[in-house]
Amino acid sequence: DLSIGTSSASSRLDVYHATSSSNIDIFRLITDVGSTGNVKFRIDSDGDLFTDGGTTINSGADLAENYSTEDSTITAGMVVTLSTSTTQTWNQELLNSSTREYALATIRKANLGDEALGVISTNPGIILGGNTINGLPVAFSGRVPVYVVGEVKRGDYLTISTSTPGYAMAQVTNGSSIGRALSSSSPNATSSLVMMIVENKEREVTLSGVEGLAYIDSYTATFSSPKEAIRSQLLSGYKVVKEYVAVSVRGMVGYFDELYAKMMKTDTLCVGNTCVTESQLQQMLQQSGTQSAPAPVPPPSGDGQVAGTSTDEGTGSTEGDSSGSGDANSNSSSTDPDGDTQGSGGDT
Repeated sequence: DLSIGTSSASSRLDVYHATSSSNIDIFRLITDVGSTGNVKFRIDSDGDLFTDGGTTINSGADLAENYSTEDSTITAGMVVTLSTSTTQTWNQELLNSSTREYALATIRKANLGDEALGVISTNPGIILGGNTINGLPVAFSGRVPVYVVGEVKRGDYLTISTSTPGYAMAQVTNGSSIGRALSSSSPNATSSLVMMIVENKEREVTLSGVEGLAYIDSYTATFSSPKEAIRSQLLSGYKVVKEYVAVSVRGMVGYFDELYAKMMKTDTLCVGNTCVTESQLQQMLQQSGTQSAPAPVPPPSGDGQVAGTSTDEGTGSTEGDSSGSGDANSNSSSTDPDGDTQGSGGDT
């Protein structure tokens, strides 16, 4: 064992500096990289660490923070939330070296309806709050294994399980997402571990994603009618339902026991195996005599008399123009002594 600044060593290397002042360098690494005598790494009397280079951590791939718990059954990979019924004392050191005491919420397994805090880390790369009493590391960034129930595929968003406390599942409804699966669950397994990237955020499920189709496939109606079920889901804001209804109306074949609508427009109307188009339906109505009568023709301008509706007394002359009445147009006519009919102002 080696000691510096002290006569006895309690480890392979002890470095001692008899100072009660803050910000005093205790250990330094110096090289000529970049400049002569460049300090690349140092540790001061407060235990603060400073580095001029990058830091690579090979073992863990997540950053975690310790939170106290009173539940000894919580294990790595479980989804947790804050407890509102139990607390743990935490002494926070302030800048003036004094401390302040806080009664912090502890953590418990997350259940349906909870707001997830995160997942218990299995092997964190960095742990914050290392001196937390009964602390467990909750991952807030990076990737971490998580327990899931049901089928989970790579790329699925994850949320709190609806059936098993502390577990996650594929997200198929609007709400909070705890992350996204980087691996798939074990085939035919009721529960398994998958690798997840931490992404705590609110999500709207869409039909364009796999989870949207999963929602449609897994939905179990709990209402007395499809109309009531769809109305309930639309009022709840489920975007996937809105999209599914729109897509279904536009391009999907469906079967309905009853269909209600104020107006229905279609290119082809089918009853059983018999289908008709608009032109075919009009022809059928005309042939059956049920075609609507044409609109009445308004009277012409001028003297207001329609051709063929009045004649001169004793002469049989017709006043006005006769439109569409054949090849006779006559303003007046008379009979000569020989019995021949002569016309004036018109041709017979």
